[in-house]
Parts: sequence; C-alpha cells; structure tokens
Amino acid sequence: MAKPPSSLPFRLAPDHPIDVAMLLVPGFSMLSTITVLETMRIANRLAERDVFAWSTASEDGAPVRSSLDMAFPVDGPLGNPRSGSIILVCGGTDVQATASRQTMAWLRKCISHGVFVGGLCTGSYVLAKAGLLQGRRVTIHWEQSDSFAENFPDVDLSTAPYEIDGGTLSTAGGTAGIDLFLEVLRQSGQSTLAHEVAAQLMYVNIHDLQARSDIRRPSRMKVRNSKVVAAVTRMEASVENVVPIADFADHVGVSVRQLERLFKTYMGGTPTHYYMRLRLDRALRLLLQTDMTLTDVAFATGFQTSSGFARKFRERFGHPPSKLRR
Repeated sequence: MAKPPSSLPFRLAPDHPIDVAMLLVPGFSMLSTITVLETMRIANRLAERDVFAWSTASEDGAPVRSSLDMAFPVDGPLGNPRSGSIILVCGGTDVQATASRQTMAWLRKCISHGVFVGGLCTGSYVLAKAGLLQGRRVTIHWEQSDSFAENFPDVDLSTAPYEIDGGTLSTAGGTAGIDLFLEVLRQSGQSTLAHEVAAQLMYVNIHDLQARSDIRRPSRMKVRNSKVVAAVTRMEASVENVVPIADFADHVGVSVRQLERLFKTYMGGTPTHYYMRLRLDRALRLLLQTDMTLTDVAFATGFQTSSGFARKFRERFGHPPSKLRR
C-alpha cells in the first residue's frame, strides 16, 4: 500500500481558481492528459465556478503530436506562470528525447518564482533531468522506473499510482491523474465535490481500488497468492544482487519445491525462469532508455560477465544486446 500523500502547499480559494499549465512534450500520453483535463472540467461544472483554470503549452507554441500520433493544438508557447500555479509536464514513451535544454531552463526559472511542478505518466523524468526532484518522493510509469532509478539515485522513487510531496506532484500514468486531482480537491476541503466528480467519471469504485494499489509487477499482473506476490516483490528488489531461489523460498516460508509448484500454478513457469526473465526485461529497458554501457547494464542486472549476459539476452530476445547500441 502506498504511503499517504503529504499535504498540499496550496489551497483552493473561493475567489481564485488554481492555475494549471499543462506542458505537452512530443509523444505525450493522451490518456493521462485528457483524464486530468476532464477531472478539472467536471469539478468546475459541478461547483458552478472555476475551481481550476487550465491552459496548454508546447515549447514553441506549435501543435504537439500525442501518443496517438494526433496533432494536439495548444494555447501557446512557454510563458510566465504566476507564483502559486502548477505546471504539469505531460510525458510519453520516448521522454528521454524530449527533455530539451530550453524546457528544463524554463522549468528551473518557474520553480525560482514560486511555481509548483508535476509530472504525468513519464513527466517526472523531465523534472528530474532539470535537477528539480532531489530528495523528493515521486512516481513514474513502471516502464521507465528502472532507468529512472539508475539515472536519478537522489530521487525517492515510489511505486504508488500518484504522489504529492510538498510542491511536487506526479502520477504513474493511465488514469492516475484522476486520483491525483481528486486528492487535490479533498485536501482543499472539497471532499464532497471530489466524490461527486468521481461519480460523474464512473470512477468511485475504481478510485477506491487505485488508492490501495501500486505499480510493481505483482499488482500489474493481478497475482492473488500472497506467497508468490512476496517472492516476486523480493525478486524485483534483488535484480542487481542476485540471490539463490532457496532464499526466496525461505523468505516466504515454504520449501523450494513448494515455491516451484506455486510459480507453476500462478506464473506458468519455475521461479528460476521467472527471475531470469525479470532481470533480462529490466536489462532491455535500461538499454532502450539509458546511455549505460553493455557492461554496466550487465552488472546492474546481476550478470558477472558481459558474455554471460549477451548469451542469455540472445536466448530471450533473439538478438545480442549490442544490436541496441548500434
């Protein structure tokens, strides 16, 4: 279960809405962006006043192609948001290529003028690259979590669907932006409005489940057996420093044979096979999302030699890891 979010550094005022500027980067997640916009729109409609005032921007003011490869018009280029407003960086799949110097310099300038920042989906990467997340607790889409942890070890990476840590907000993508802004409403003394907005979005039951979830692999796979969940969670934490399967069995209080039977039932294979796939899948993400050398990726995923890593990688993906570095 995720830790409860910290208190917001701002509050809704009856005479002034919360200003939210949404910075769209190329390939931004349409789902993450639209769900936040819809949540704010419905809150305004139900409250019969402007609870939120939002705008959209791109680096140069031109339309931005989304994750659906559709050009999305924006209100303008990077501007000068007022102190106390929120900037949300709306990220997507290839976020590493979208953290331009101009955007990062603008974000740093905004922070210095009392603006709060947040990242939707993979937007936290841009904020971290700009040096704005040291010591902050944030979340990011699970596909980017491995490379994010390697690139930004001074950031407290969470597995929650959304996080609020002081003046920093973040989501792990999907519909988590709805949860984030329902929390903004609740912390601003608008619990009734938050519930009404969730009802309008047909999201009441989903929100209750989301609040108790995280983005780690067992939750994503909907594994119901507690011992398998505990073993997989331990495996995810033991990718770099590989441990024997017997240690996982001891950790969950069963024999190795019992663990093998549980994995065959719930995961479709042996613990050894699953553990190796988990390590290789993480290696693939590191190769695609970072500039780490092949040797560094091998060590980061528990392989003692580059040759052993390359052999296992080829068995898993049909080509050597070096192919991804050409």
